[in-house]
Amino acid sequence: MRQACALQQLLAIHGSQRALAKRLHRSQGWVSQRLALLNLTPDLQSRIGEEPIDLLRAVGNKPTDQQEAALAELKAERARKEEKTRAPEPQRKPQPTETPPEGTEGRQSRRHLAFSLFGP
Repeated sequence: MRQACALQQLLAIHGSQRALAKRLHRSQGWVSQRLALLNLTPDLQSRIGEEPIDLLRAVGNKPTDQQEAALAELKAERARKEEKTRAPEPQRKPQPTETPPEGTEGRQSRRHLAFSLFGP
């Protein structure tokens, strides 16, 4: 919140988000996202640090009476996406191991030992 307040003060000096972003060597979106925190309801502002900041920034541009519902929907959507990524992977069949050509077993084991001792 302190960063957003500081940006708001700097915005008054520089006149536009684009000019401020250029001065700070940031994108206009970066400035806009942080300023959006100032538009949050007092309840949501008090939850900064408890709720995902990217979601709070996203709802900061919504009308105040829609912010709680928008945050709940974004959190539910994120949970659904995370659930999909946690779905178990299908079982893989073990690959048959190759047998080394005759007479090379000793060389390969020495090479493996050297690699494990000294790394690549």
